Amino acid sequence: MTKEEVIGELKKGTCLSLLFDFEDDSHKADKFTVGDRVIYLPNMEVRGIEVMDRLMKYEIDDIVMDSLYTGDDIIAICGGNEALARYIYDNLDGQNPEEALESMVFKHDDNAVLAICGKTWAELFPEDTFVEVTMEQTRRVAMTFRATPGQMEQLKNGINPFAQRMDEELDHGDKEYQFAVNTVDGEEIAAWSPMGWS
Repeated sequence: MTKEEVIGELKKGTCLSLLFDFEDDSHKADKFTVGDRVIYLPNMEVRGIEVMDRLMKYEIDDIVMDSLYTGDDIIAICGGNEALARYIYDNLDGQNPEEALESMVFKHDDNAVLAICGKTWAELFPEDTFVEVTMEQTRRVAMTFRATPGQMEQLKNGINPFAQRMDEELDHGDKEYQFAVNTVDGEEIAAWSPMGWS
């Protein structure tokens, strides 16, 4: 069935389970096929959709429509490369294809993608820049103590005699996040930038 045919049936009141075979609340056709036929629906339960129920209009328009994947859709997600699309499809297990591709990109293994489809990530997505974003979290708590002369000496030498007490409060302290961005080749895009306290 095409997307339009599926949506038409749903709007008539047909439930998804009568249109597709579901396993673990997702549908995956027996094999990947190029074209406009729906071959994949990710896990619908995590999207709040009961496959055995009639669906409301907003569920059809807002959730289901974005969860119907054709072979052509998956090829487009994979930068137009059918071999990569087939690989992604074969490894789908309830997640959407975009998530599966992002998981693969996260590893940024050019050798793996070369073996699958004969192209590097940069060749597949020439308009995109692959960046590595590093985020750091710092917790802060400020407390007032009465410091003895001995404790003052420790503080001056870089030892915090109040660390244990402060550590107990740290879980309730403010958090600061910072991030930095580099290309995967090491070129700096953004130096460490504070995101502020929360």
